[in-house]
Amino acid sequence: MLKQARTRTLRLCVVLTIAAAVGFLAPATAEATPTGCSTGTLGPDIAWAQCQGGTGQYYVRTLCVSINPFQSSYWKNGPWRSPNGISYADCGTTFVWYAKRIGYVTFSSV
Repeated sequence: MLKQARTRTLRLCVVLTIAAAVGFLAPATAEATPTGCSTGTLGPDIAWAQCQGGTGQYYVRTLCVSINPFQSSYWKNGPWRSPNGISYADCGTTFVWYAKRIGYVTFSSV
């Protein structure tokens, strides 16, 4: 009986230690809050995004659509940028691909 109590106590301690460690080590989720963000195109095939202020990072995300009906559309992401940086995504040849549905994605600066 004493052995069972010790085993239960030991199991409980292990479970509580793991739970505490997971809760302590789990990163806090904070949202980046870029401000003054704009998007646009440079010609039909290059999308860009820029945020003028705030915190965190962002990148441009655009849907690249082909004028060729036998080619599939695909999503293209630009590089991560901090405020005042410009993120570009190039879809490819000007007369084949064009950028559509341009937006930006943010990343928390924890």
